[in-house]
Amino acid sequence: MKTYRYKAKKGPREVVEGTLSADTQDEALDKIHELGLVPVDLNEETVSAGPAQKSESRTTSQTRRSEAGGVNQRKIKSREIAYFYRQLASLVKSGVPLVKGFQILSKEHGNPHFRTLLAQMEVAVREGQEPHVAFGRYPQVFTAFDRGMIQAGEKSGTLDEILVRIAQYRANQQIFISKVRSALIYPAFVVSVGILSMVFMLAYVVPKFTLFFQDLGQELPLMTRILIRLSDWMQWGWIVIAVLVIAGSIVFRKLLARPLTRKSIHALYLKLPVVGVLLTKAEIANLSRSLALLLRSGIPVLAALRGTLPVLTNEAIKADIEVTHRIVEEGGYLSQGLSRSKFIPGYFVQIVGVGEESGKLEDSLNDIAAWYEFDTEEAVRAMTGMLEPAIILFVGLILGLMIMAVLLPIFSMSTMVS
Repeated sequence: MKTYRYKAKKGPREVVEGTLSADTQDEALDKIHELGLVPVDLNEETVSAGPAQKSESRTTSQTRRSEAGGVNQRKIKSREIAYFYRQLASLVKSGVPLVKGFQILSKEHGNPHFRTLLAQMEVAVREGQEPHVAFGRYPQVFTAFDRGMIQAGEKSGTLDEILVRIAQYRANQQIFISKVRSALIYPAFVVSVGILSMVFMLAYVVPKFTLFFQDLGQELPLMTRILIRLSDWMQWGWIVIAVLVIAGSIVFRKLLARPLTRKSIHALYLKLPVVGVLLTKAEIANLSRSLALLLRSGIPVLAALRGTLPVLTNEAIKADIEVTHRIVEEGGYLSQGLSRSKFIPGYFVQIVGVGEESGKLEDSLNDIAAWYEFDTEEAVRAMTGMLEPAIILFVGLILGLMIMAVLLPIFSMSTMVS
């Protein structure tokens, strides 16, 4: 029988250490669970651990900490985060301690920045730091929503279930975003090809014909003269366009950096004829899904409302959720707070009210999320279905007019010769 030294959580804050005897690591984990503890670290003790071995252990820990270095959080993609949660949930659900899970994933991950991050988290949790605090060291990778969920799992002792729920949430979110993006890829491709074709015509084809037209010595059609002047302007005008685009983007970013201006711009987005409806539906689907998941994990309504804020991307809807939070904090209903919003649909508010009255708010929110996700996908599909022929027709018309302007003088010359 082997001896294992373990570190485990007893309650939300207390961390206990000890040793136990077991034939295998799985048996040792079972014994820790029987004690009502959540395993954090588990290692087999060797027969003797002399000063040299302890010194080597300390050196290894220091080396690993020094090798961790800084983490460029922007180099870690959302798809990698979703995949990480699925892997970690599977390991923890199988009984693997959290530290061991970080260690396994840090060795296998292909992104060096993510490997460094996981190595640092392993060291932090091994030294007694609470998991949600370790996750909180990387706010650009793990949101406040993730940290709130993980903290709830720590308090309730259901960290494995919480990780599974986060993994499912992230996977659903990625699928939803991928469907919307894939529907918009073809129209964006057609527009890009059309713009490049027009630039090529104006910058390369038309100048070649301009020299030929000058040798004709005859009056050119109005359409051809306009095209030649536009082509001449393009020879140097692209610099003006580039400067205007760069300056406009810089000014726009500075405006977005101001909270009040950003809120006004985001509110303007929601008021746009077609795009505003799509943005609202996507945001409500995100709000419903995240709020339902937080409530299902045992997080109170007030904390759940606060936890949904990092998930939302529109500042105008975020402000409405903050107003709702204050109303609920003062003793009002969730539906009462949501009804004050100018942007949250009345249908959503009514369903939330029904869920509150029936005591099935989580189910109502999940139903709303599924409906709005489906409705958003259908709306994007319908919009792109109408946009595709319109874009093709518009691009074809512009290119056709340009070709006609080039060929008109040639046709007129042929007529004169005849």
